Amino acid sequence: MKFGRVLTTAMVAGVLALTPAAAFAGSQLVGGGIWNYGTSSGAIYSHYLHNTQCHGASVHNGKLYRVTNIKPGVWAKVHAKDWPMRVDHAYWHTCA
Repeated sequence: MKFGRVLTTAMVAGVLALTPAAAFAGSQLVGGGIWNYGTSSGAIYSHYLHNTQCHGASVHNGKLYRVTNIKPGVWAKVHAKDWPMRVDHAYWHTCA
């Protein structure tokens, strides 16, 4: 199983001074698919699309939220509350 992650670690020093409405987002071509991740409107999210393999996405905000075994060509989407002053994690994976 291929697996990837990014840490949205308080979005690098300056975010601590921003309001809770501050957002962070990224998009990458990884593992043969497209991965969108970030925080927005008080939520952390991970969206992953792979057109030829089973795949999934996860977020961790102190608790793990995961979707897996998503068929090729369908977005795997997961969202959870973005807790202030906590490190959030976003992940993607393809099935073995």
